[in-house]
Amino acid sequence: MSSRTRASSAVDNVPEGRADWVPGTAGNPNISVPGVDLVTVSTAVMVANRLYYEPVYVATTITLDRLICEITAGVAGNARMGIYNADRDWQPTSLVVDGGQFATGVAAVINLAINVTLQPNRYLFAIHADAGPTVRFTRGGARYPGYGSSLGATPFTTQLFIALAYGPLADPGIPWNTVTSTTTATVHQVFCRVSVP
Repeated sequence: MSSRTRASSAVDNVPEGRADWVPGTAGNPNISVPGVDLVTVSTAVMVANRLYYEPVYVATTITLDRLICEITAGVAGNARMGIYNADRDWQPTSLVVDGGQFATGVAAVINLAINVTLQPNRYLFAIHADAGPTVRFTRGGARYPGYGSSLGATPFTTQLFIALAYGPLADPGIPWNTVTSTTTATVHQVFCRVSVP
């Protein structure tokens, strides 16, 4: 596991008073990743039996009614999305919600109905599959899990994960043990819809 330096100022001094959502049209809020400035978009193949954790920081109390991902090229199999509470080292603690299982065989935008209120704190969005579909992802928020302890040519945290046989999301969460780093920001494959505020 790579050594990381936690960027404490990024998670302890987040500006207050701004809802973590994007206004939509006709009363339909757009999707977002709370507290993360998304800067690029692309697609990638998920690795089967790898549990990915994606750090987010919630600055104001919000209620989520959807967990969302987009499969751009399907591969027969199943996957799950969920949310964990996270400790100061961005390791998962208790499970907030397991959004349930969905099929990965067809290109589609997956919307899992949830009803979860998140208080200001650290969280990990999670996604886990037993197949390798191609999914849409964005990059942003590398400051949350920190940068490499020696910086170097690839200082940004890209992904946190653990190789793990697919199944229901565990409670408490299983700690990630692998960090990948590159010159671009953290990968986010899981999105949400904020219903309140």
